[in-house]
Amino acid sequence: MHDDRLKLMVTAPPVDGKANKAVRVYLAKLLGVKPAGIALQAGETSRRKTFYFKTLGERELSERLRTLLAEQYRD
Repeated sequence: MHDDRLKLMVTAPPVDGKANKAVRVYLAKLLGVKPAGIALQAGETSRRKTFYFKTLGERELSERLRTLLAEQYRD
């Protein structure tokens, strides 16, 4: 977490949407949803991006992120 945002690094180049797709696929795997259920809402060419989760409500998304972060810091 960084400034109330989830900070990720990907190795895909920021060319032709490859990095955006890599983030979407990674988020889907991390949160247990299909990539098609995640849409880039803002920041297509920016380092700061906002994704919209079509199949997760705010509460459920928040819980999943909290669980993942807790697991990361426990190890």
